[in-house]
Amino acid sequence: MNSIPRNHTIEGPWQLIIKVAGVLRKRARRSAYALEARNMQGEVMFTGVASSAAGTAYGAAQEALVEAAIKTRNLGFCRVLFLSNCNRLVQVCKKESAPHWQENTMIADLLSLQQNGLISKLCFVPKVVLGSVCHLADMATRMPIHQCWSSPALCLALGHQMDHNGTTCTNYSPLGLLGKLFFGGVSVSYGVELISTRYSLQHIMT
Repeated sequence: MNSIPRNHTIEGPWQLIIKVAGVLRKRARRSAYALEARNMQGEVMFTGVASSAAGTAYGAAQEALVEAAIKTRNLGFCRVLFLSNCNRLVQVCKKESAPHWQENTMIADLLSLQQNGLISKLCFVPKVVLGSVCHLADMATRMPIHQCWSSPALCLALGHQMDHNGTTCTNYSPLGLLGKLFFGGVSVSYGVELISTRYSLQHIMT
């Protein structure tokens, strides 16, 4: 995960900035995760949300990170900055803390992607920076769901056939299903950030 060449700084050059979040609803004992990828112009490239069988928010965050990394590589991106509000996840990925046996699977997946050309960095950020991603993950704890939405522009660039709604049914990842997100029949669009923040990359790195 911490596989940045020495001649590159933390500021870039990145192709995507991906927010990942895991949430646990304690009373219902349900967990879920969500992710959102934006390019350096601030345009949403893809988002995803899924219910999880993990017993902790941290376990769900691990799943979010791995799925985001796989999707990123499948779409042809190779330089990615991940943002998470999970301290433990950041410490393990930065090798500041020894992984336990459950984390070894995540590490193995990330190392495999690294060997296939993925250059990435995971940074800790406050929850407010993740904004709507945490909100989306929280919504997914209320019902079983595993959905993903991809930018129409990205789909066209990849040569996928679009339907009349501007969405595609092509499955980019082994687990994801591309399409619009529906919660109780209400379409939720995350083309625009729901919660804006004043954090810049400079603030995140300091």
